Amino acid sequence: FPSHDMSVTFGTDVSDPASDAPYVVSIWTSENNDARDAQFICSGTLIVPKIVLTAAHCTTETTPYFVKVKSPALNSNVDFVTVSGVWTNPRYNPKTFVNDIGLLKLDESFEGMPFPSLANSESARSINKFSRLRIYGWGLDQDFNQPDLLKTADLLLQDSNAAKVFGKTFNIKTMLAAGKKIVSEGVWSGGCSGDSGGPLIANINGIDVCNIVTGK
Repeated sequence: FPSHDMSVTFGTDVSDPASDAPYVVSIWTSENNDARDAQFICSGTLIVPKIVLTAAHCTTETTPYFVKVKSPALNSNVDFVTVSGVWTNPRYNPKTFVNDIGLLKLDESFEGMPFPSLANSESARSINKFSRLRIYGWGLDQDFNQPDLLKTADLLLQDSNAAKVFGKTFNIKTMLAAGKKIVSEGVWSGGCSGDSGGPLIANINGIDVCNIVTGK
């Protein structure tokens, strides 16, 4: 279930990503198949030891992919993990962001990590205006700067607002919208460019359930 929001902006730093959110990865690609000149493009979620869940629009590059896992900062010297397989949902629609889901298969296996549960139809129905939602991402901040540290923010469900803005292209059965308005400043906290593919975590009955951050 992709989560759609307009604008992590106005978030806080994750001081120790390797411990606090070890499943949040950064995704890179290189035109020269050389990690030394790889460019960051998206966030992702490690869901099993060798598979990264991300957005479909993050998996359409024809150049080789690399991933950083358990990195303390975006530009830290953590070794890149090479990617041996890329899957893009064949029903992905880039105009409406329907089925915006993709997978990367890593050449290295990360055993014993605390992977989040994946959203399904039952868990999605449990999310409501009282649900605790938290976004993680390596993307741009509210000033359109690229921060080096992983960002996070607590958000609220915004389905009704998204339905008003996007009309029929926002499918409440398969999508959810999240954001949080900072009333005193008249701005919104949410995802931004580069956060795509990262997790939007909903705590349901004490279990962290992962939805995918996409863009719209």
